[in-house]
Amino acid sequence: MGVMADPSELVAALRSLGVVDRMPTGSEEVEAEQRAGGRALWCLECAQHLAGAVEVQVLMAAGAAVDAGHGDIPITLTGREFYGGAGAADDAARIGVLLALTRRLADQVMLMTARLRRGDADDGMSPLVMPSLLVAEALQGLLTAAANEAQGSKAHPRASLSEVIEQLRGAADVLETMTPAMPPSA
Repeated sequence: MGVMADPSELVAALRSLGVVDRMPTGSEEVEAEQRAGGRALWCLECAQHLAGAVEVQVLMAAGAAVDAGHGDIPITLTGREFYGGAGAADDAARIGVLLALTRRLADQVMLMTARLRRGDADDGMSPLVMPSLLVAEALQGLLTAAANEAQGSKAHPRASLSEVIEQLRGAADVLETMTPAMPPSA
């Protein structure tokens, strides 16, 4: 999977992408580390920031590929490079990478949901973010079962699927309450 980068290396990568305009001074580094709660958390903050910046690069590159006249299939096929960068050569490792992504997705949706519930979200943030947390958690559960099945680490890896089904039913129920009634068709 490679070597874990130092926070200064992560900040340098952010700088090369134009996200930060200069490298922090020594005292700014110490302050950032203390504010984060320690070196490990500061490294994680920097890595999360870089992951977001890289995701935007993917979106911009995909847009540029569309503008250049490339179709959906070749653009989608470039996604296989993701696994190479992640160091995931076999399918079981790829499921593990997808599981890690769904965990990050669920965490991010949870943060947005918490902001909505506290009332400090942007005015334009849709309340549909909240039921998406149920879907993200269900996806995480489904990929966890797939990872367990691929690794053979559990005797009955599909036993947890009933929980996933209930999460999806719950999400459907919540979404149904948020869906406007449609007039009967003539």
